[in-house]
Amino acid sequence: MKAFLSYSLSDTQEYVVTIMARQLREKGYTLMTHTGTPLGLNLLSTTLRGCSLFIGVITRRSNEYDRVVNEYNQADAWQIPALLLFERSLAHNVGVLDHPNVVVFDRHNPNSALEHVQNRIAWARSPETKSDDTGAWILGGAALLALIALLSGKK
Repeated sequence: MKAFLSYSLSDTQEYVVTIMARQLREKGYTLMTHTGTPLGLNLLSTTLRGCSLFIGVITRRSNEYDRVVNEYNQADAWQIPALLLFERSLAHNVGVLDHPNVVVFDRHNPNSALEHVQNRIAWARSPETKSDDTGAWILGGAALLALIALLSGKK
């Protein structure tokens, strides 16, 4: 299985990508990452369509937020299970926040985001749940919990 990690982090936060890559490899994923110049639609299509999970991460010191949001929207349009993590200080002007697979977190008070993710994982695992969004939470929910913990310094 392949997971695509699209991120916009400050240089001092890029260690998170290394940790996430290791954790995803332990779960049997090959990690595809992207940062920098936006991929052309053909290359993005080729790269994303082979993935079974997309995780996007945008922190307050990011400078490529539009690229990550565009890649998230593309993954969602192609029905790839997709989750997007936003740091609260960025979230006030973003239209994508209405999507149920977008999680807003506050690094200084991560408990509400951690609880939200745990609730969404439980919801996705419920036999009564019938939604296209369950795959994202079952496959990527634990990764979001780890990302929130790492970015907030919570063990």
